[in-house]
Amino acid sequence: MDSENFKIGACALVYKGTVLGAVINGPTLKLESTYQNTTCDQAYDQPIRKTLLSTTVTLTADVREIDTGMGMLLDGNGKITILSLGKEQTPTGGELLLIPFNQNDTTGYRLPNAVLSKKTQYSFTENREHSLELEFEGFMDGNGVMLEKFTVTADQRITMSNATIDPAQIERALTKYIAEQLALTVDKDIFRGGIMPGKDGCGVYLLGEDLTAVMGLRHFRAEVSFRHEDRDVVMKAMTELAAILPVYGVTIDDVKGQNITLAAILKQSQTYMQPVADNGRIKQQGKVSLHIAI
Repeated sequence: MDSENFKIGACALVYKGTVLGAVINGPTLKLESTYQNTTCDQAYDQPIRKTLLSTTVTLTADVREIDTGMGMLLDGNGKITILSLGKEQTPTGGELLLIPFNQNDTTGYRLPNAVLSKKTQYSFTENREHSLELEFEGFMDGNGVMLEKFTVTADQRITMSNATIDPAQIERALTKYIAEQLALTVDKDIFRGGIMPGKDGCGVYLLGEDLTAVMGLRHFRAEVSFRHEDRDVVMKAMTELAAILPVYGVTIDDVKGQNITLAAILKQSQTYMQPVADNGRIKQQGKVSLHIAI
């Protein structure tokens, strides 16, 4: 048994030359057919012949690039109006490509004349990318082709611009942003990677990244800790940070010469209070857990 025959991994959609981006959980390609059975009395009305009458090819997918997908459902003015009713839809069709992200999978699929149905569901999720369900139906092209497979070339592969961003840069950007918002000074009363021994103040550090094989936003878990002898000071600082969150689409300029855009900074939880030893003294420390998307 050849392991190359087994497939794994999501794919990207390209419709009429426009990349619709990553597909959540992969698209579903469905073929449905109708048949006519021929029977005879001698066979006691059992079918003796089956004739294929029609085949329908449909594809449904939850895409993450919302504005691009919605733009294809709406008219040129960003609307759905009564003017679209009563019009033939097949002339609006175009080429739809399914391109796997798995670099070892060179088999793609093509619907040469796919029509996008005016039918969707848009999920406004709180802490993950929004998803938009799109449904396509494949019709015959001039050669009678409804669906075909093709060999994916290197220039057809889809990549994401955020894949190479160094997590250290994300940590620096987050530290700089919180410092600006809370009027703190980096390396004096706010520190990247944790609070320095013998110091009071704030520490910002990434805990890890939630990895996935699907291309889209990258998701990081972070913590912001506050330490001080006075319990009230710690609680006030934690409350001030929580009050400015969530934020979306923040660009932090000049992070070691690079501009870093955070798609979202989301608050998750707060931990009150924990006595900690610091250079022989007992201080109060609290933590705010964050979810960072880029």
